[in-house]
Amino acid sequence: MAVAPPLLIPTPQLAPPRGGLLSVADIVGPGDLHWQNGVEYATNPTPGGVADEVSCDPIDPADLPEGVPVVTDDPLRVHTGFTCKHPGLTRDEIQAYARNKLAAGEGPAVERGVWPTIIADATTIAGTGAVSLLAGLGDLEAWLYESYGGTGVIHVPRGALPFLVKAKQIVVGSGGSLTTVLGTKVSAGAYPGTGPSAAEPAAGAAWISATAAVQVRRSETKVRTDNGAAYFDHRDNSVIGLAERLYVVSWEHLAAAVQITLEEAP
Repeated sequence: MAVAPPLLIPTPQLAPPRGGLLSVADIVGPGDLHWQNGVEYATNPTPGGVADEVSCDPIDPADLPEGVPVVTDDPLRVHTGFTCKHPGLTRDEIQAYARNKLAAGEGPAVERGVWPTIIADATTIAGTGAVSLLAGLGDLEAWLYESYGGTGVIHVPRGALPFLVKAKQIVVGSGGSLTTVLGTKVSAGAYPGTGPSAAEPAAGAAWISATAAVQVRRSETKVRTDNGAAYFDHRDNSVIGLAERLYVVSWEHLAAAVQITLEEAP
């Protein structure tokens, strides 16, 4: 008995995930496309005020820090693709699938890509051992207040977020935005939670970090249906779809990190 073929229906629509790095970053417009070679900029002044008794003695310039710090950020390429035996898809359909494949995974890819640089630059303000969740988050909030003159970002592995929520340290705003109780933005991303030198965290622990506000520059998505060869490979009847995008992620190279235990809140 013949079996009728299944009905071909449209692909289900994805609801974009909330709470990741791209939801808290300032997405900067394209501007001068030379940014794709990297960017260089002067950092914001860090807090450095001193309070003392008024006296007739002048302030000694030798006690003042020297210069205006300048940092650079390098580009990061995010890409994905697929191959398949020629299924009768048009070139436009193959390009659309590649574009959607990149859109579905570019946020986690960027988070995994920037974590090694964040953690490598970070000040380990509580040493390398794990401290309690509340103590670690408090250390990062205090560090931001004393070391950065604006509202920063706390970067948390997505799997650690439920522990912060249960401990009542996360405020969920309209649209699903995440902040701490002090209003510091929270990025719950695909961060591996590893420490300096890619060291694995202790059992039941994870590294989290704080940075200055994050800026993201990104190119338009470039889609190709070749890999330096023809769109259709007659040798095995296959097609290829590739999608890529350039990113430059900036946080003024100002970061601190702490390892926290993921204990259950009472």
